[in-house]
Amino acid sequence: MMYGQHMIIDAISRSKKLSSTEAVFRFLDELPKQIGMKKIITPYVIPYEHEVPEDSGVSGFVMIAESHISVHTYPHRGFFLMDVFSCKEFDAEKTVELIKDYFEAEDARVQLVERKLPLPQIKKKTVQE
Repeated sequence: MMYGQHMIIDAISRSKKLSSTEAVFRFLDELPKQIGMKKIITPYVIPYEHEVPEDSGVSGFVMIAESHISVHTYPHRGFFLMDVFSCKEFDAEKTVELIKDYFEAEDARVQLVERKLPLPQIKKKTVQE
């Protein structure tokens, strides 16, 4: 039994959105609905200033009822990393296209991991118990 898909995306982009907390927030705020997920918190997005300027960027996270979506951008290096994990199946191709289009990705490497685990069955209580 599959218990979810975990999409890992490493992408090349020179988009100005990679350095914008507002753009990353907007993306995380809208993506769950676009891929049939339910957002359960407001996205949390922060700029990150590293002592090595090239490693500075924007990091963001949104919890969805089905799990989470996270992104880390490296605008000075021209790439971003993203995870989309959901216990509910989703259209991986559509999700990748939405991500690539929004962040104007020139290239992307995508790994799709199927999480599988023999989950224990929940015993239903009877009236007598």
